[in-house]
Amino acid sequence: MAYSQEISRECPGAFLFLVDHSRSMNKDFGVDENGNPVSRAVLVAEALNSTLEELVNRCMRDEGVRDYFDIGVIGYGETHRPRFCWEDGLAGRSLVPISEVAANARVDEQEITTMVRGQPVSETVTVSHWITPTAIESTPMNAAVKLAYATLQEWIYRNPNS
Repeated sequence: MAYSQEISRECPGAFLFLVDHSRSMNKDFGVDENGNPVSRAVLVAEALNSTLEELVNRCMRDEGVRDYFDIGVIGYGETHRPRFCWEDGLAGRSLVPISEVAANARVDEQEITTMVRGQPVSETVTVSHWITPTAIESTPMNAAVKLAYATLQEWIYRNPNS
């Protein structure tokens, strides 16, 4: 049976991301636009921050960000126990309404260079960040999945129609 509940402010959805912060995430996995090596941790953080920014943008309306989703990020590897990775104003929180995620973004300006008709063109873009690349310690994935399960069970209890 397919899930058919429409996502709304009355029936929000939940996104809970699990992020490997183990030492192996220090390994290079790609290169940046200048050909410099980039670690797995950086690429994962960039992908997750980009996804969070897209979710915020999808919930944006004239009056602000609508709470269509609750969002959480569990990191495992920093300690021998998993933890929620929110920083700054969201530190210590688990699943957070998307409007609060939007309100707690760290915003940076970044210069990017792209090739246009064979010529490099630089521009400054605004980038939102919530998650910092991390790569230390072990990989307590089992404990992270158990924390995710308990977190989502509690969320389902509070949102029975979602």
